Amino acid sequence: MSKFRDYVGVPTTPATYTATASSTQMLAANSRKGLVVINLGTVNVSFGCGTVAILNAGITLLPNGTWVMDQQTFSQAAINVISGGSANLSIQEYL
Repeated sequence: MSKFRDYVGVPTTPATYTATASSTQMLAANSRKGLVVINLGTVNVSFGCGTVAILNAGITLLPNGTWVMDQQTFSQAAINVISGGSANLSIQEYL
């Protein structure tokens, strides 16, 4: 069996989340193996991994931006989010 197979996650049902101007938990801590988030809104969206999200700090998506977790941004901690207004996010998590 390939070592790579040990890291392949099973996709969950795609989800959406509406980010607001307050830092809120978008995803709970879990044993995720991957995550893709797309900012479908018209304002910036920022994320905090295991910590409060701060607008325009850390991982920040501009409108239509995409965050794909990679080796540098991987986290199994809770993911918190904040935006410059109401912004819809498309989420695909892999467990």
